[in-house]
Amino acid sequence: MHAAPSGIGRMRQWVSTLVALVLLPLLVPTPSAAQELSLSGFIKAENIYDTRQVAQVREGQFALFPLPRDIDAATGQDLNATDNLLFATFQSRLALTGSGTEVLGAQLSGTIEADFFGAINSDVSEFRLRHAFVKLNWTQHELLLGQYWSPLFTTAVYPGVINFTTGAPFQPFARFPQIRYTYKPGALRIMALVSQQRDAFAEIGGSKLQQQSGLPAAHLHVQRVQGESTIGVGTYLKHVRPSLTSDRFSAYAVQGYAKTNLGERLQLRAKATYGNDLTDHLMTGGFVTNTDGGHSCLYLASGWLDVTTTSQPLAVGLFGGYLVNLGSNEDIDADAIVASHTRTSGMQNLWRVAPRVTYTVGKLRFAAELEATTALYTNNFTDRLRPDALSSDESVTNVRGLFAAYYFF
Repeated sequence: MHAAPSGIGRMRQWVSTLVALVLLPLLVPTPSAAQELSLSGFIKAENIYDTRQVAQVREGQFALFPLPRDIDAATGQDLNATDNLLFATFQSRLALTGSGTEVLGAQLSGTIEADFFGAINSDVSEFRLRHAFVKLNWTQHELLLGQYWSPLFTTAVYPGVINFTTGAPFQPFARFPQIRYTYKPGALRIMALVSQQRDAFAEIGGSKLQQQSGLPAAHLHVQRVQGESTIGVGTYLKHVRPSLTSDRFSAYAVQGYAKTNLGERLQLRAKATYGNDLTDHLMTGGFVTNTDGGHSCLYLASGWLDVTTTSQPLAVGLFGGYLVNLGSNEDIDADAIVASHTRTSGMQNLWRVAPRVTYTVGKLRFAAELEATTALYTNNFTDRLRPDALSSDESVTNVRGLFAAYYFF
């Protein structure tokens, strides 16, 4: 945990951020005739109400799922069955993009993007880096170096929800420093890259668990893009060393996804993911360490479907997602577990339904979403650490109401 900054420290952070914003236009060199620089982003003011306490960060703005029951011994009441309200603007965003230069026969561009989300809970409203990358784009080849979305997020196919989680934990959500190569022959996209964990997108225990493995993660995706339609599959392989004296082990994921238009006014998007130890993508699972020094990864399967109208200015959409924890693929003696790097290992399954509506006029947008998320928790497990709910176990549900206003520039 990081200590919260003092009043003087927070004042210095605010002054540094303000100075950076004021001086940014002066520090950027005047572009040549061939080079173009553009500043873009948005202001987002959102109002959020939850009927229950949720697993979350940044005062509840980024919420994943409802928390299990926490029964007060004195009153018998569920302490987590308490509502919560948040008004926030710290998701507002700035991006600076440079383009228009040719180098090595490729179009050279670069983007740096930041918002006010903060890197940790105590830094909420502080300026933090989201993306920073250099891109070389040839006719059939593309090279990207820097921090950008993980391919499991899939920028071509992700939900159109209003919630900042963008469908997590059903949808993998992570940004990694990476080296990415894409081959683009015709309608095909073949993407290969190596990456490393960073910030919140890391193992339970921190990004050092991957760093001290001495190996990067590897990704391979193949997509077919035809007009507004995309279909693709992908794989992910990473290596983890929990301590400097432990053995290195690997974890993986596979994925399939698609996007297509149904007629002129309806778009369908879908994705399915299966894998283990996907906590670095803000999903459930993780791994446990046994007394013999071995490590056992926990698996999950998830899927989501998103349908939206493409009409303007009024558009409506519906998101549905389901996730199930599958435990390990080997028998585990629970008494032999000496360390657990897991997220919600006691959650058997999770599902969500979220209708939304947006109204966009020029650079102004109003958006409203109602998100119902239900989780089934249990203290009972199979021999492979798969949650096995009893008839006495009851699910918990959170209903989130969200209203947001955007100004894009």
